[in-house]
Amino acid sequence: MKREQKREFANDSEQEFAQLLLRHNIQYQYEPTTFVLLSNSDGNVLEAMSPDFYLEEYDLFIELTVMKQELVTKKPKRSQS
Repeated sequence: MKREQKREFANDSEQEFAQLLLRHNIQYQYEPTTFVLLSNSDGNVLEAMSPDFYLEEYDLFIELTVMKQELVTKKPKRSQS
């Protein structure tokens, strides 16, 4: 079975996920497709998304997100009456 070549990932989570897939012999493509989410009337792309992984065997796109710690805030507690 063909192994994925070493490549640059956007973050450590993507790298770890790729390694997990390979350990389980799951082949993947990294950012193979870009989906247009929003375009203007002239057809210019305003928003687009390239999911991180595509698992052809499962016809499944996977997007990993990581939360930047500096953006995390505590959720306010609701008082119970």
